Amino acid sequence: MSTFEGSLLGAFANAESFAAYVFDPESLAIVEANPAAAAFYGYPLEQLLTLSVDQLVATSAWDVAHRAIEAVDDPDRDNLHVHADGSPIPVWVHAFNVTVDGRVLRCIHVEDLTKLMSARVYAEQQLRTIVQTVGSVVRRRDPYTDRHQMRVADLAGLIARELGLSTDEEAGVVTGAMIHDIGKIGVPSEILTYPGILGSTEMALVRTHPQVGHDLITGTEFPWPVDEMILQHHERIDGSGYPNQLKGDAMLPEARIIAVADVAEAMASHRPYRPAHPLAVALHELEQGADTRYDPEVVDAALAVLTRPGIRLRPPAYGHPHVDEARDI
Repeated sequence: MSTFEGSLLGAFANAESFAAYVFDPESLAIVEANPAAAAFYGYPLEQLLTLSVDQLVATSAWDVAHRAIEAVDDPDRDNLHVHADGSPIPVWVHAFNVTVDGRVLRCIHVEDLTKLMSARVYAEQQLRTIVQTVGSVVRRRDPYTDRHQMRVADLAGLIARELGLSTDEEAGVVTGAMIHDIGKIGVPSEILTYPGILGSTEMALVRTHPQVGHDLITGTEFPWPVDEMILQHHERIDGSGYPNQLKGDAMLPEARIIAVADVAEAMASHRPYRPAHPLAVALHELEQGADTRYDPEVVDAALAVLTRPGIRLRPPAYGHPHVDEARDI
C-alpha cells in the first residue's frame, strides 16, 4: 500500500478535509497517507511515505506518543508534532487500530490545536504553560515569591468576586496576579532573600521587576492585558507608585485589585527580613490608604473578604510560623 486510494479503510482513507495517515505500530513505518497529511507536515506525499511516525513527533513528546502506541485502548489526546521545517505543531490526535489482512495498523487523524481551539482557549493554554514554567524557575530561586504570587492570585480572585466582576474578568485578574512578580527572575536571589534592610542600590534593582515582567510577557497574546497588570501592580492611584507614577483612572481596574491583594498578602506573611504582621496591621494599611494610595472600592471589597470568618489563602505562606487564627490568612 502506498496511498489511501483503493485502501480497505473506507471513508477515513478517502477523507480530504483532514490530515490522516496509517502506520505499523511495530516498525513505526508510515504505510498510507493522504495528501492533506503531506500538506499538514510539509512533505511531498512520496517523502512522507518513507518516514517513520517517530519522525513526526517532537523528541520531548515521544514518551507520550510511544505510550499511546502501546496502549490497547488509546483515548484521543493532545501532543506536539514537528513540521518538515522543524517548527512545532501542537496537535490533537485521534487514533484507532484496525486489522487489515491480519495485520494490525494504527490509523491517525491529526488536527492543529491552534486552529481547533478558540483564540481565547489557546491563549489560556499558553498562559498556563508560561505560569508553570515561570513558577518552576521562581520556586527554585525564591520560594517566598512563588508562594506569594499564588496567594495574591487567590485573594485577588476573592476581591474580584466581591466586587461583582464577571467570571471572565475574575479569570483575568487571577491570571495577572499569578505572574505579577515574574520580573523578579531578573533580580539576584541573594537580594530577594536578604534577611535585612536593603540599601538604595538594591532597592532600585528590586523596583525594576514590574518593567522586566512586562517586557517578558509583552508580545504574547492573551485574552486580558496581563502585561499591563504586571507593569502597574506597584502603581498607586495618587501617583506615588512605580515605575510610571500613574494616577487615578490611568491604572487598570485589574491592577488596582492586584495592588491591594499584593500589599495585604505581603504584610500578613512571613518574609526573610521580618516576621509576619498581624492581619490587623494589613487591614489598617488598606483603610489608611483608601482613596489615596488604593482604590476605595477595592479596599472595601478586600476588607469584606479579609474579615470573613475562617478566611484562608491557598497555599500556606512559605516559611510562615504558626500564628493565631485572627491573623492567619
